[in-house]
Amino acid sequence: MSKDRLTEWGNALIEKVKKERIQLRQKPLEFSIFYSPLRQNPRLMIIGDNPGGQMDEPGLYEIPKIHEYIDPAQDYKIARMIREKILKGEILHKVLIDSVKTNRIFFRTPDLNTLESMENKNKIIDYCKNILVDIIKTIQPRNILAESFGTFRSLSNIEETILTKPNSTKPLLLRGQFEGIQVFGINHPSRASYHRIGDADWDAVNKELERSLS
Repeated sequence: MSKDRLTEWGNALIEKVKKERIQLRQKPLEFSIFYSPLRQNPRLMIIGDNPGGQMDEPGLYEIPKIHEYIDPAQDYKIARMIREKILKGEILHKVLIDSVKTNRIFFRTPDLNTLESMENKNKIIDYCKNILVDIIKTIQPRNILAESFGTFRSLSNIEETILTKPNSTKPLLLRGQFEGIQVFGINHPSRASYHRIGDADWDAVNKELERSLS
């Protein structure tokens, strides 16, 4: 698929969700699907949980010209953690630049607990899963990085712990598969301090990802 056709496909998907969201909730939720330019067969697709922020905060209804995680104007915690710790270094920076970023849930809620409290949460989750599968099949990434273990487990029925915190059984990096695509899972970066994951732990994750994605 050419770049122009891929962009047309992405824009059509955004319009589809914009129209269909009224079937999921009486007051339509804001949403964002893509956080990077689109390309087929990238070495990596990054899949987060869902857009944070307030529920009435406008969504992103166009395909970005620049990847949010390499845009210096995007200074929120996850963007900084990905570019400065998890995917740092010359090799992984190139992987990051060429990656495609999306989420498991496209609709904006302050956190996943808010989504869990919604009456039609399962309908929303299933709807987003079907869209995400379409995105993965269209983009055809060679690897996937899930930004949380929850997102990892929503994609992979296989779970292999390939890195643990020293002197602990706490996993730092998981590996599995989604329809033949290798999937990696990390602790959600925003919860690093809660799980007592420090710079040395992220360095170990970075080195393992560099080895696996080189």
